[in-house]
Amino acid sequence: MEGSAPAAAPSPLVLSDMHLEEAHGGENLPERGGVEADKAPKFVRKLHDMVSNPRFEQHICWTPAGDAIQIVRPMAFSHEVLPLYFRHSNLRSFTRQLNMYGFRRRIENARYTTFYHPRFRRGNSKDIAMISRNQVTAADDEKKPAVDMHSALAALRQQQESMSAHIEDVFYRLANVEMKLGVELNHLAQRVEMLRYSMARISGHPGMQYGPPPQ
Repeated sequence: MEGSAPAAAPSPLVLSDMHLEEAHGGENLPERGGVEADKAPKFVRKLHDMVSNPRFEQHICWTPAGDAIQIVRPMAFSHEVLPLYFRHSNLRSFTRQLNMYGFRRRIENARYTTFYHPRFRRGNSKDIAMISRNQVTAADDEKKPAVDMHSALAALRQQQESMSAHIEDVFYRLANVEMKLGVELNHLAQRVEMLRYSMARISGHPGMQYGPPPQ
């Protein structure tokens, strides 16, 4: 009808759910954790829905203990999952949001990126309402690069140790193969000499002196 007000646009959270339903054939999304969970910040609610959704467990999931989340395939996660919930594919921005809500990185598996929060656990969704965004002060903002650098150095050190152990194992295997190859070549040389000695005796060249067979 002319002159009527346009319909209000759905909230970002509703749009996110609509996109997910379309992406997965209109199936229902996993239920949230009740009234308490609905009081949590929007970012935390979306994060809980995302990590609890079995459709995305190949990209992001709970740790086996259920006390942290782990990003299994960062590139695929940022391009295939993040846009469904946050309308962007920037993994660094997502990580900054985690830090703002008190999530901390945990170095326990070099293959996965793991974050934890004491109130963000599998099967305990009511506690997520107690998670709030940190109030960053100027002093905290100055300390943050040092903390991030410390975490990055720790991760690099762990990767270096793992790579060093792998290289050492490769060198050990190569040395073992080289030793076995030397023994085999020595045996082959002895067999060739034995064959030449036998052929010389069979041919019976006149005047040829036959010594003892090669050792």
